[in-house]
Amino acid sequence: MARARSDGRILLVLGVATFVLFAAFLKYRAADSMVDFKMLYYGARALLQHSDPYNQRTFFSLLTRQPGQSAFIGRHESMALSINLPTTYLMVVPLAILPFWLASAIWSLLTAGSLIAAACLIWRVGAAHAPVLSGVLAGFALINGAVVVGNGNSAGIIVGLCVMAAWCFITERAVWLGVFFFAVSLVVKPQDAGLLWLFFLLAGAASRKRALQVLAAAVLIALPAAIWVSRSAPQWVPELHSNLVEISAQGGNCDPGPKGLTTTTGTMEVITDLQTVVSVFRDSPWFYNLVSFLVCGALLVIWSAATLRSGYSPAVAWLAMAAIAPLTLLVSYHRAYDARLLLLVVPSCAMLWAKGGSTGKTALAVSATALIFSGEIPLAFFNPWIKLTLARVPGAIGQLGMDLLLRMAALTLLAASLFYLCAYWRGHKMAHRADAWKTKGIEPAEAEPR
Repeated sequence: MARARSDGRILLVLGVATFVLFAAFLKYRAADSMVDFKMLYYGARALLQHSDPYNQRTFFSLLTRQPGQSAFIGRHESMALSINLPTTYLMVVPLAILPFWLASAIWSLLTAGSLIAAACLIWRVGAAHAPVLSGVLAGFALINGAVVVGNGNSAGIIVGLCVMAAWCFITERAVWLGVFFFAVSLVVKPQDAGLLWLFFLLAGAASRKRALQVLAAAVLIALPAAIWVSRSAPQWVPELHSNLVEISAQGGNCDPGPKGLTTTTGTMEVITDLQTVVSVFRDSPWFYNLVSFLVCGALLVIWSAATLRSGYSPAVAWLAMAAIAPLTLLVSYHRAYDARLLLLVVPSCAMLWAKGGSTGKTALAVSATALIFSGEIPLAFFNPWIKLTLARVPGAIGQLGMDLLLRMAALTLLAASLFYLCAYWRGHKMAHRADAWKTKGIEPAEAEPR
């Protein structure tokens, strides 16, 4: 076991090193380097100048006046809309007073540090069961996060904080730090943290106490941010809604349908939600939203029922995380950089792999395919190959095949969610027997050396 832990640690370090190299290349060599951070940075500067970043005309005018940004704005005019919550701008304010080159460097370091720390903590849990497998999966998930360091989206930091907060709560270490991390995640990207937080609210008395502490901390952060932004942007709520509607309209950057900018340009930052698959059959928002919400809603009801009925244990909690992480990416708008949430799948995959048999093999298969097809680096190679190959297939069959294969991120996430939901449902029934996990060959995560 000691040799296996050493090998797993080496694989994780290799993943970290590769991640850092890719991230540095994308930050300093990519044509669209820090595109998302620029929106945050200049939005925060607008608020510091008592201007309204949610007003399209005002924000666009501010961007075009920035030195050296005219070419950037020309390429990204359709994306120059403020769709961030006030809490996000509040988080960026300390950096907005710095020169952009320094602010972006600090932001990249925070993003990389958050993801690396999350991957290392997750490896420690999985290493109690399958250290080599955990090193491979955590390292690979980390490598696929290199793009978010290059584009500067806040998801890089927030996803890392979500994973670390879950680790703090489940292992009962640095719990107050976990409360702070969860609160920040909840007020900056509730679409990433919301369902994870819901587990701790439903899981039992001790976990519910932590969830309520997170909620109280989130309110203490969000209220001052909303008041501060309202002074410069009193109409920020309807303006934000208008910007979200525009950017999600047919042909927009966030449109999940076949005519969306993400689909037509073939970017590797794919949209992962289930709407991307349903829209292939009917490109109508009311249709693909309704079907997606019904499917994801049914899965969420089953998951919630299992959570309410289960006896709490670390192993069961990790299974809950493994089931809800891919579902989070399916239910609403997310991109590939949000899919670093799949780090939460690694502990349960390692536990089930250690159990052996067909269940362990299936766990590895669904986890690996979800990581591969929701990662920007693999998609950069797969998507051009898929288009080139299926372009030769005539007719509707070739087009349908291409449409579905280009949406493998959502399909593999759905498979992972279904598998881990089944495992979680079985696990919650076994939780009532004190030695259930040991008799099934799965040691609880707290067996990890401390």
